[in-house]
Amino acid sequence: MNYLKALFAHEKIADWIAFAGGERAERIDKDDGVVGEKNAEWQDGLRADYYMEAQRIGYQVVLGGLASGGSALVSRGLKAIEWGYQPEVMGPTSDWSFNREWDDILAHAAHPRTMFAAASVETVLAIFEHDTLRTKLHERAAALVDGIGQSAAAYIASGDAEVFRTQCVNSSQIVFQATWMQGAYQLTGEKDFKVEAKRTVKAMMGLQLDSGAFGEKGSSDTSYTVQALRELVAYRDMLKGNGDGAWHTKVSDFITRGADWLLGRIQPNGSIDTTGNSRTSPDGPPIKGDFAKGWHIDQIAITLAQYAVAFGRQDELSPVITAVQYRGQEYDHIGDITPPAV
Repeated sequence: MNYLKALFAHEKIADWIAFAGGERAERIDKDDGVVGEKNAEWQDGLRADYYMEAQRIGYQVVLGGLASGGSALVSRGLKAIEWGYQPEVMGPTSDWSFNREWDDILAHAAHPRTMFAAASVETVLAIFEHDTLRTKLHERAAALVDGIGQSAAAYIASGDAEVFRTQCVNSSQIVFQATWMQGAYQLTGEKDFKVEAKRTVKAMMGLQLDSGAFGEKGSSDTSYTVQALRELVAYRDMLKGNGDGAWHTKVSDFITRGADWLLGRIQPNGSIDTTGNSRTSPDGPPIKGDFAKGWHIDQIAITLAQYAVAFGRQDELSPVITAVQYRGQEYDHIGDITPPAV
């Protein structure tokens, strides 16, 4: 995606992304790409369902490889995405409904699928943007496009997209549907995907609070705002060249209102005021970020940097991002990453 090269040009930010990707790579089996005990057990016939969400860390690992120039890391992350497009995983309907962990769409069934699918399109688009990678990596990424198109079409046809978009009240959940669909459009040219993506973002706009916060269960939540912001920056980047300047401007304004709300909750020492969070607990003791959610302090700094670079606010927001990263030194999983100089 276009903004990533500009992001990687900032050396210290690239270091953070490379470190985070390298850390998460340890969770991906280097031989078959499976992530986590649940998926490994399902693969071995020891449980009836899998955990699709876990495989999405492949995208963070790919980003780590792109940021550091490490083809081995890109390959390992890509393998986690490829795992999810195996026929035995996708099932006969090509939409990961087969043996999925949850049945209720609003409870969780759509959420793991959309998170993984968004990661998959972002992975492929990021690899395509980096033409210095080995040809084999581009070929592997290209081989995923058919599966991406089939799964996106099946998801819309099932009615799950409409149900999720119209009834989910958490911006941070439905946002993945938007990036998945827009990315699928970018890769296949199928206009139905672009239409669904736009409808999904409009639904998110309807949840935005007067404060600018992205809606979460009728209120706001700093942790989930990070997740929504990260995906919205990617969605906006995918709009480039689509010939709808008015929509691009509207989306940009929507994102910035949410980002400004989050920035207003960041304290001078880099901690975040979590008072009133509707879904997650207040900022607590350091915890190792060794799972897929990506809410931990390194991801907050990375997400803010993604927004700042994509929106031309890096000079303005650099002190805030630096403060967040210094705060992150209290968290043992990134303690050996040197923050940028103020």
